[in-house]
Amino acid sequence: MKLRDHGGLLWNPQSLFNLSDHLDALSKEGYPLVVLQEMVDFEYFRTWLVEGLGYGYSSKGDRPPFDPVIMFKALILQAQHNLEGSKNR
Repeated sequence: MKLRDHGGLLWNPQSLFNLSDHLDALSKEGYPLVVLQEMVDFEYFRTWLVEGLGYGYSSKGDRPPFDPVIMFKALILQAQHNLEGSKNR
């Protein structure tokens, strides 16, 4: 059994129960994603995001657009970790 170290927390990737314990421990330690979620009310931005992106429901039967709040969170994480989008490569 190989244990992986994630920020000082060890867990066995082959056990689903250890993953649950691992995520609970990360939450207690102040995992950055949990802290960000607790500090920022992302739903506050939904109206502006929908309006700015021009999201609407299409009657053509197209795939619905991605949730604008989820995309906003992805952009924030991308900026925090200096990640490039697939179009920027």
